[in-house]
Amino acid sequence: MQRWGEPRLTIDVDLAILLPPGGEERALREIVAVFPPRLKDSVSFALEHRVLPVEVTGAGPADLSLALPDFEEEAISRAVDYDLGQERVVRLCTAEDRVV
Repeated sequence: MQRWGEPRLTIDVDLAILLPPGGEERALREIVAVFPPRLKDSVSFALEHRVLPVEVTGAGPADLSLALPDFEEEAISRAVDYDLGQERVVRLCTAEDRVV
């Protein structure tokens, strides 16, 4: 949001992730094996609510939203690279997709 809107300070990171259909549970278990979950039974929570709250060691909390097919899948395909400097690049949704 800060790239396309008014800068503001937040303490977490919000990401959308596109997982393979039918493979969501396996992929979520792989994620929580690397990033400590912030909730008990986090995989079940994520499957029901489509968000996986995790802790990124050394960086803080992150909410991984499970992207839905169609619009979000298309928005991810239209994402643009944004140079953070120091050879770090992230992919961000377009301003038009963020407004929707």
